[in-house]
Amino acid sequence: MVGDIDRLIERAHTQYRHQNLYGAIETLRQALTLDADSAHAHALLALCLHEQERVHAAEYEARAALTLNPEFPFAHYAMAMVCIAQREFKTAEHHLNAALALEPGNPSLLRALAQLYSLWDRTREVLPLLEKAREIDPDDPETWAALGDHHRDQRDFKQAEVCARRALEIEPENANALLTMGYLLLARNETQEAKEHALVVLRGNALHPGAIQLLGAVKARQSLLLGVWWRFNSFFAGGSMTRRVVLLIGMYIAYRAATIALDDFGYQQASTWTSYIWLGFCVYTWVGPAVFQKQLSKELAPASLSTKY
Repeated sequence: MVGDIDRLIERAHTQYRHQNLYGAIETLRQALTLDADSAHAHALLALCLHEQERVHAAEYEARAALTLNPEFPFAHYAMAMVCIAQREFKTAEHHLNAALALEPGNPSLLRALAQLYSLWDRTREVLPLLEKAREIDPDDPETWAALGDHHRDQRDFKQAEVCARRALEIEPENANALLTMGYLLLARNETQEAKEHALVVLRGNALHPGAIQLLGAVKARQSLLLGVWWRFNSFFAGGSMTRRVVLLIGMYIAYRAATIALDDFGYQQASTWTSYIWLGFCVYTWVGPAVFQKQLSKELAPASLSTKY
């Protein structure tokens, strides 16, 4: 019976890695039917539910796993992922540190902590954790992919490409590395190549949200309406929150300085047009995300057969 449970959990892990969440959940239900007290099954089920954005159900399963085995690192990891989704960063850090205390050499835990610090705007702490994970296992493609994504976020595109390509050398169909390379190609206006990278991911998982988002970005980049917004958003979104705030304040100061200078030199009409341009820019950047989200919704819409069939 124990062997049956282990085989089911291993199968669920494989399904989870390939983003077959419905299959993984069904497999884990079978495992929990055999052993309702399996902390491993509850923790993995929490991660599957988390990926489906069923956060409350995921929290219930993660707490069940911790109750059954408080010294199980994977249970702490699952709870940390749930806490990150709930923006409870301090609690997530506690659980990841607890997991690392129990299993210090686990690269996936170090990557998770790096992900947390990236979201928490503690950017300086991200790279040392990823470098440590790479030292522990130099052939882990997920660590190389995470390094590539971090360097891309910091706008170090050359290093990002080096890391993403290294990940793909180790695992040619690594989804995270393919998506990082896709965005790098898109930034270089190589839209067809970026699309092909997204399609490789979608061949493995037709509902992969990151690949669908990349496809949406490709379409936005090619669109007359969204092309300028996409370029601005790509430039603005990179780096830390401090950088974004400084950019916004700098842009507003530049706008106000221009209108005041034009007024002082007697160019009232030019000042008025500058205000109109600024207002149009604000409206454009406000409407852009909604239009982009609409495009993503179209990509996510289920296909239906014609009534002729």
